[in-house]
Amino acid sequence: LYFEDADITDEFLQEELYPDAAEEFESALDFALTVLVELVSQDVEISKLGAYVAGKGDALSDGQGQMVTKFWKSQRSKIYQALAKQTCWQDKLTGVSWRVDVKTKS
Repeated sequence: LYFEDADITDEFLQEELYPDAAEEFESALDFALTVLVELVSQDVEISKLGAYVAGKGDALSDGQGQMVTKFWKSQRSKIYQALAKQTCWQDKLTGVSWRVDVKTKS
């Protein structure tokens, strides 16, 4: 899910971005996920983003480097918030379902 939006799926993105090129979409998705995982796992800060992109050398074209930079600058905080929400215990209970069974004399 993309930021917990159930309407945005891989299939939806493929239909919108690459309607006639499933293999190209899969390649682009794999590339984007690899870069995103690296950015998150290395905790790349905005100030060090230029060095990250430059360090990728031939792996990133100029256009891809600009895209990664723009995306990371605009989405970094949302990504970290989503990860924190998925991985941290909260200080409050967000939902509970319970019942009480009582024996009665019949």
